[in-house]
Order: sequence, then C-alpha cells, then structure tokens
Amino acid sequence: MLVVSGPEAKPIVERTGVRFALAGLSQAEVIARLASRTRGTPGDGIAPERIVHYFLPRAFGEIGVEPEELKRLARGGYWARQLAVCHPACPPGTLARLLCDDDPKFREWAAAHPCVPTDVISDIYRAGGAHDFQGVAEGDPDMPVEDLRRVASLGPWGAWIVAWHPNAPDDLAARRDQEPVL
Repeated sequence: MLVVSGPEAKPIVERTGVRFALAGLSQAEVIARLASRTRGTPGDGIAPERIVHYFLPRAFGEIGVEPEELKRLARGGYWARQLAVCHPACPPGTLARLLCDDDPKFREWAAAHPCVPTDVISDIYRAGGAHDFQGVAEGDPDMPVEDLRRVASLGPWGAWIVAWHPNAPDDLAARRDQEPVL
C-alpha cells in the first residue's frame, strides 16, 4: 500500500509500516497560498459540504506537481484519482488510463480534460465504448486486434468493452463472464 500526502503525514504513515510518497507542500503552505489569492479560507462561511470541493482543487491546482506524482495519484483511491484527473497538468497517458477507469465519473472527467488524447477516445469508441463512457455500444468490426489489446490494457472498463467486440480474441472475450464495469 502507498500513501501519497503532504510532509506532515509522513511520520504517522511510516509508523504503520505503509510506504509514503511526498506529494506537494504541507497543509500550512497550501492554505497560505490559497489564502493569498482568495477572499476567504476554509471555514469562512462556505457551507461545510462545499469546502473540500471548492478549496482542494484550487489549492492543488496551484501546486507544481510533477507528472510522476500525478501518475501515482491516478493509481490511488478515490480522492487521489480525483486530484489527478482534475489537475490541469495531468499527463495525457494518465488521462488515457483514467478514460477506462472502473468508476464512470473518472471516465467522464478524463474525457472532458483539455489534455485528453483524442486518438484514445476514438479508439475507445471504435472498440465499442458508449459515447457517454457508461456502457457498451456497437464496435467497429474492422478494428485490428492490436488496437483492441491497447484499449483493453488501459483499464477495467476498456477490457470489459473490448470483451464484447466481435473481433475480440478469446483471452479478451473471457472478460464477458465477469461483472460489468458500468
């Protein structure tokens, strides 16, 4: 297991025996940056359910995060993936993998990102991915097997939609018997 966080979490995480990777600045540094360019800070009259959704992406987007950190975040849990997919500098390869995430919300967010590789979106559609990134559509019967393998390798949803393609080789078609990734 890997925990990606600011420096203040390191001693706590390491005591549990879990691997730690530094991502960004400390909470104090992030809040100071955020406070310098906004009219408020968390707790200044914003509804509690909006604080994280309002401040965290703005604070995180301001931090210079390296592409390798974003790749690590994209392999993490829900919040880590959300930070990666919403970051303005998320690498195209990372977005390509998030286009085939097992969570449809991440597929939607990745598809809307300005850096998303449009050729990958085209391949997903040709493989049989629905245009809303929620299910399966009719695939291009002329799509080569190597392109199908590439889409399947992107993630669980990619593997599942390829399983339903008429040209899917047996090893990829076996995914049909597994639970759908919707």
